[in-house]
Amino acid sequence: MKILSNHIAIGFKKNSGLYFPNLNALRFFAAFMVFVCHTESAKENFNLPNGLHNYFYTLIGKLGVVLFFVLSGFLITFLLLKEDIETKKIAIKKFYFRRMLRIWPIYFLVVAFSFFLAPKFPLFYMPNFESALLKHDIFPNFLMHLLIFPNLAISMYGAIPYAGQLWSIGTEEQFYLLWPLLIKKIKNKLWFFAGVFASYSAAKLILLVLAKYFSFAKIILKFWYYFNIDCMAIGAIAAYLIIHNKQKILFIIYSKTVQFSTYTILIILIANSYQFKLLHYELYGVLFAIVILNLGCNNNSIINLENSVLNFLGKISYGIYMYHFIALTIAIRILQHYYFVKSFAIYILAFLITVLLSSLSYYLFENYFLKWKTRYTIFKN
Repeated sequence: MKILSNHIAIGFKKNSGLYFPNLNALRFFAAFMVFVCHTESAKENFNLPNGLHNYFYTLIGKLGVVLFFVLSGFLITFLLLKEDIETKKIAIKKFYFRRMLRIWPIYFLVVAFSFFLAPKFPLFYMPNFESALLKHDIFPNFLMHLLIFPNLAISMYGAIPYAGQLWSIGTEEQFYLLWPLLIKKIKNKLWFFAGVFASYSAAKLILLVLAKYFSFAKIILKFWYYFNIDCMAIGAIAAYLIIHNKQKILFIIYSKTVQFSTYTILIILIANSYQFKLLHYELYGVLFAIVILNLGCNNNSIINLENSVLNFLGKISYGIYMYHFIALTIAIRILQHYYFVKSFAIYILAFLITVLLSSLSYYLFENYFLKWKTRYTIFKN
């Protein structure tokens, strides 16, 4: 089966593996959006002037995660569908090993740091953090993190210092656990992806109603907001369009009019901190999917983000996402007694420390596991 026609070819080969141009840069931008939000949040925790009164910072943080989710849904689904088509099967165990070797080392390192190391050192004390009462629930909270349900833990107990970002890793891991099994079993995959999106949205609307009358529904609703499998389904639909060469739809998506309109709409919506009353992040997710398709798969993309700096930052973006809280505290501790902490100095120093930590982690820690990961790789990405 021919997956792609010539006029919608993507950059498949790089070092004999699958490669989507520009998507490394998108990974970095997603991590940086979260970094911006959490910088303002950290400044608030340390009683420094911050911009959290402006919804822009809250919005951009969650949109960074939404972009991550759409990207994950696209890339993972593309690889699974390609494997299913070309090998007539999906190697579930190999898929799980690949995900574990990529995600678990840093995840459990951050869990250990947050629960056992950070509380021991005054340097990492974070004042005014929302989970000041966490000590009463430390064991069940730790157990949920250990079982990779940090999204459930944060719904029940709130975030803990340096581990608040782990909720999204839990959501992705739960997605990775179920997704290959479902793709392997279900024949009509496009309807399945659409059904996941519709079911999630319907359940959210039902929970919104129930939460007005039942306290348990409030907890479930909070967890449901963290469990953004609908955004991953949006990415999956985008992958389906590429794999099955839906030229009529892609011709429209790839048009310069749609590209220009999508970027313009995103800039206007984000700059004005626009909130949709219904399907808020889902609508942003659809716009992100159009961006991903054009940047990663369209030879006539009006934007090119391929360069060595963004590719490098994209390569270490997982570390940027996971370590930036640590870097922010160190930067604030260094700068908080100086007047220029009110300026962008904290952004610059925290970002440099984050990149340093992420680079060291990638080359001295993650690479060991990534070498093992190649043993289970079918299509390199």
